[in-house]
This record gives sequence, C-alpha cells and structure tokens, in this order.
Amino acid sequence: MAGDKERSEKDKDGVAAFQAYVSGRGDQNQPQIWSKHKEGETCPVPGLSDTQYRQFVKLFGNQESTAKEDNAPITNMAGNIDKEGKWIIDSGATEHIIYDDLLLKNKRKGNFEPPVTIPNGETIAVEGRGEYVLPNGMLIKEVLHVPNFKCNLLSVSRLAKDLQCAVTFFPDFCVMQDLRSGTLIGVGDCNNGLYKMGMMGSERRAMMTTLDTWHKRLGHPSSSKLSHIDFLKNISVNSKEFCDSCIKAKFSRLPFPVSTNKTNACFDLLHCDVWGKYRTPSFTRANYFLTIVDDLGRAVWVFLIKHKNEASSCLINFHKMIQTQFEKNIKRIQCDNGGEFTSNKMLDFYTKEGIILETTCPHTPQQNGVVERKHRHLLETARALKFEANFPTKFWGECVLTATHVINRLPSDVIENKTPYELLYNEKPDYERMKVFGCLAYYKSTETKGDKFVERGRPGIFLGYPQGPKGIKSMISNKEKS
Repeated sequence: MAGDKERSEKDKDGVAAFQAYVSGRGDQNQPQIWSKHKEGETCPVPGLSDTQYRQFVKLFGNQESTAKEDNAPITNMAGNIDKEGKWIIDSGATEHIIYDDLLLKNKRKGNFEPPVTIPNGETIAVEGRGEYVLPNGMLIKEVLHVPNFKCNLLSVSRLAKDLQCAVTFFPDFCVMQDLRSGTLIGVGDCNNGLYKMGMMGSERRAMMTTLDTWHKRLGHPSSSKLSHIDFLKNISVNSKEFCDSCIKAKFSRLPFPVSTNKTNACFDLLHCDVWGKYRTPSFTRANYFLTIVDDLGRAVWVFLIKHKNEASSCLINFHKMIQTQFEKNIKRIQCDNGGEFTSNKMLDFYTKEGIILETTCPHTPQQNGVVERKHRHLLETARALKFEANFPTKFWGECVLTATHVINRLPSDVIENKTPYELLYNEKPDYERMKVFGCLAYYKSTETKGDKFVERGRPGIFLGYPQGPKGIKSMISNKEKS
C-alpha cells in the first residue's frame, strides 16, 4: 500500500506542473467514478491489435537516450520551457492552450475571462481563442491563446468530448482513436514522463516564418492559393496585403463595363475597323477589308481594300452614299486610333461634316467591341462558306463579302430577332435569290457570234452577290471562255 501511495504521489507531482485550471469551469477536486466491466463484457474503447502494439513499441520503445537529453523537470509554466513546438497531452488540463497564435485559424482576439490559473497560484491572461488543425486534418476548437504559457497543452477531456475519441496511454506512447471506427487520430511519445504529440514540421517552420516570406518563396501566388496549402492554413492571410512585385507582374485591366450607348436611329453611330493584313491576297488582290457596323440595326458593310490608307476614301464615299440613299447624316464614328481614321484628311472631313469622332484607348480593342465581335462573326461565316465550297484560300475576299450579304439578312437577338436589312429598309429581305456558295450556276452566254446552234447556257461556279446588279457573281473556266 505504501508503494502504491508513493507511486501515486510521484505521478501526481510529475503532471501537476502541467495542469491548467480555469476559474469557474468545473471542480477539479470532484472524485472520478470508475466502474469495472463484468466478465465477458466488451469494453467500448477501441484498442490496438498485437501487430499495431508491437509496431508502436518498436517505434517509441527506445526513448531512453532521447529522454536524457530533455530538460530537467519543469517547475514553472510561465518560465522558459518547451520550445520544440510539441503538444503536451495532459489529462489534467481542462482547456487546450497554445502560446503562439500563428498556428490558429479563425482567431478571435480579446480579453477572455477568466484567466488561466496554474498550480503555483499565478494567473495568466488569455488573449484570444481559435481553431487548430491537427496533423491528420481534424479540427479542435476553442483553443486558448496564452502567450506567456510557453508550451502547448492538449486537454484529454476536451479531445475525448469534441472528437469523440479515446486516448489510451501505454508506457512509452499514447494513441488517440475514433470511438466508432477505431481509426487512429494521433500518436504521442513519452519523454521524461510527459506524453507529447509533435506538430507537423512544416507547420512549425511556417510559424517561425512570416507569410510574406512564403509568398515570395512560392512564386508570389494569390492569398487564396496560400490559404489552401496545408502548413499555411493556420496563418492568417490578408488578401489586401500589398506586394509591389505582384502589381508589376500581374497587373491587368478591370472588367470592361457593358456599353450604355443608346441610339435612336440608323447611322447615329457607326463602328469602324480595318481587318488585316492577311498573308494571302484575295482574288481581287486585296489584303485588308474595312468593316462598318450600324449601332442601332447592326447592319454591316464590308469593303475589300489593298492598302489600309484606302479606308479613308471608302469611309468618305460611304458617307455620301448614306446622304443620297437614306437622306441621313452620320453623327458619330467609333474606331481605334489607326492612321486611316485619324489622319489630317479625315479630321478635316469630320469637322466639315459635323461628325464626332470617338476613339478607343491605346491597345484596348475591347472598347470597340461591336465591330470586333462582328469581325469574328464575319470570319466564322466566311470560313464555313470556304470549307463547304472547298475553295482555294485566294477566294477569302469573296467568302467575306458573301458572309456580309447573308448576315444582314439573318435575325439577330440584339434587335429582337429582326434582321438588319429589315430595320434599314423597313421591309423583310427576299430569300428567293439566296444560293449555296460554290454551287453550280448556269449563266446565259452572249458570245454566240451569230451561230444559232451554239450553247446558250453555260456552267459556272456561284461566287456571291454583286453590290449593284440584281444578278449573281459566277466564276467560269478558261475552257468555257474559249
């Protein structure tokens, strides 16, 4: 009995220094009630198999040399003690305690009451609470941040309750297992009579390193990416922190606002742009095309040109056509800063005709989005026509002109499923003349030379619709010409 009492007193002395009492949180002197299982009754606490036990003994059984290297028995919790960054698993502690809040998530700072009371009677202020992610990924909550504590305590009672686990102590180690599945949650080793569970090495290093350093080490990632790295999860990430290198390397435009242009009539606003230079000249030796889009009805006009400076003349002639055919004047033109639109000749033209010129910011084609999207629409349609007809690339100009003719006669959701042709001419388009691009097209031959028995109709290939005549464009071979 004396030996048992002496061993009990020794155990009590060994852990007394690590018991954390919190005023008003239960009676530590309340007797523990133990009950013995009847013979044949299964204990609900998960255990280790023989194989598991032997593995843990092999791993932790030879700790004698390590224990000798540890510091002498500790007498003051507020002193300079455990600095190795490990959890001390304490069955007498009523709260989880950590001395460095860099490892906590969802921190709540404040003067939390009551303070922690240690066995020598001193009280230590609690500066906050937070959550900690164990090495296995499980979360423990309501961890007290006590900077002056100088060690980290894991409360066995809180662990067992919050994680629904059993903590089993063996001579050289202890294990934490899930009550339902028996899954291993954590393992601690015994040194100098104290059961300790190590933190992840990378977590400890992260605690000693600022987030700014890790941000630089990892190639300046965003704060959201840093927050998903395991050993950095517990460090508070400020998404508004300024990094000069990131600003210089990653600066991008803000999203472009939706255009608020509202026009009341056709030709009040025209969107213009030049596409090219294309590497293969067209059948008519063109390398560019000028695109003009009406803002209200989305009607589009395309002019094939050999050089960009020809766009100026095309635009001036287009204005004259508008005045004659529609008895209207262009009020505004929106385009980029290309010389074909901003030359002295064109600036004089705008001034004379009372046209307001609206140019985009340099290197910002998004501000001319209407005509840029129309280019995409034109080229998608032109490519489809070319592939279907199996034409050589040099006919790309005819494909674009035919695509323009077709698009003006197709309903558009921008104008409530009406056609640009309908808004422009106040009548529905005539689809009777529409042909499949590249199809066989017969034309009437006028080169009979007085012979009453030569062919009157000869075959050709349909190439689209001309601007003026009501007929169609057809390509004939040299053989047919002869």
